[in-house]
Amino acid sequence: MSRLRRPIVQTLFDTLLARINSGEYKPGAWLPTERELSMEFGVDRYAVRAVLAALAESGQIVRQPGKRPWVREAADSRNGVPVVQSVNRRDPLRFISVILPQHLLYPTSHAILCGIQSALRQSQCNRRLVLFDNNDSTPELAHREYAALEAALEDGAAGVILWHKGGDTTLPLLQKLAANQVPVVYVDRYPQSLHCDFVGIDNGQCAADAVEYFVGLGHSRIGLVSNDEGVTAVYEREAGFLDSMSQHGLQADEGSILHIPFSGHPGGEIVHEFMNRKRPTAIFCVNDYSAFRTQAILEEQGIVIPRDVSIAGCDDIERFSPRPAVLTTFRQPWESIGVRAGKLLLKRLAETETTPNMHIMLSAALLERTTSGPANQT
Repeated sequence: MSRLRRPIVQTLFDTLLARINSGEYKPGAWLPTERELSMEFGVDRYAVRAVLAALAESGQIVRQPGKRPWVREAADSRNGVPVVQSVNRRDPLRFISVILPQHLLYPTSHAILCGIQSALRQSQCNRRLVLFDNNDSTPELAHREYAALEAALEDGAAGVILWHKGGDTTLPLLQKLAANQVPVVYVDRYPQSLHCDFVGIDNGQCAADAVEYFVGLGHSRIGLVSNDEGVTAVYEREAGFLDSMSQHGLQADEGSILHIPFSGHPGGEIVHEFMNRKRPTAIFCVNDYSAFRTQAILEEQGIVIPRDVSIAGCDDIERFSPRPAVLTTFRQPWESIGVRAGKLLLKRLAETETTPNMHIMLSAALLERTTSGPANQT
């Protein structure tokens, strides 16, 4: 089976298949337990389950929840219940793959994970967690996401929850998961080219609320600090910002947006040039990380926050910090996102018919702190 790429797993599959074909495992006979096979071949039980799933998919054995698998007979049934041999994504012996980026200074994915675990706690599905460093370069992130998705496909995952950072690199695997009817629920961002399930905040509304907030404080020159990450969350916040600026009769064009690199530490020159050109009295940043970087650069240039410029971010990552929070921001309900994503995936696994994809968009609450204030009228 090509889907079993690890040599020891392929060996296990070939050995069990040979035992079935030779009659060592007779039709109707129970197979050894997962624990026995794991000990005999020196592999973990995930590998054993992947092999059993492959044998069931090929029609060699029968698997039913709560029972040991057995060798298929001509007209197989157990306990008077006919067996329909097909891939059953609700099989509790299969697993859900949770694929999230992680960074020690940016623990939002941990909060999402807590929500996912809470939602899945009562389910029978096992969970396979894949965390990868969010501080790596984009190509390395894409490579790691690709490997995680490839393993989910080859090992027979029942479903996937994904914080997508692989861009076009992992799109073929995501399309293959969809073609194989493996449900995928995206959190925080999603691939624009796919019809998919998504749970996150209403990014456009969040940016519009930021503009509304600054206008209410008397600001009319409002800028946006964005980045070059190239994901739906960023695109939607940019669009929401421009739309809201237009609705208020304020300058709304690409000149109102400063793009700074997602990774690395840009010099103050580009920020200084933007400030001289746009002369904003308020800045909305697409995330808190960008807000902190922008604030540091402005303060190095002698600009006083919020007397000269008000700043607001989005995420509220300071909730994880031991120091008092200072940044005005919009709080993402990370744990609620995880709970809703877990529940949506369980809903998909329980469905017997395909239903339309859902985008569940939660609200982000404004937290007004010390980095924002009324427009300086002098």
